Amino acid sequence: MKTVTGKSVKSIKRANDKTRRIGTGHRINRKLKRIAALVLIFGMIVSLGCFFSTKAAKAAEQTETNKYYTSVLIEEGDTLNEIASRYISPECGNRDDYILEIRNINHIIGDEIHAGCYIVIPYYSTDDKI
Repeated sequence: MKTVTGKSVKSIKRANDKTRRIGTGHRINRKLKRIAALVLIFGMIVSLGCFFSTKAAKAAEQTETNKYYTSVLIEEGDTLNEIASRYISPECGNRDDYILEIRNINHIIGDEIHAGCYIVIPYYSTDDKI
């Protein structure tokens, strides 16, 4: 066998084979790291997408209600209690507070209202009427 600088050709081939195997191992490790990084980035993107879509869905559920006023013609036999029960909604609070608000808006003292007159009634709606 020929020797190159004191080493046999076989020993040089063995050394080259080892470095090839080591090089291949490093390439595989780099590929695995890249794949792991891509999987991690993809997972983060999916998580953020889910977070923001959930937030948007909650915002859509929480629609804003606006307070409006309308005039109502009092008919024969109507009472404030009956009119209030037609227009009351959860935003108005309880019935007594709602009737008190109707009285204050219309300057009504007591429960006396007269057929043929108009009163102003507050109500809430999700429609934007401006």
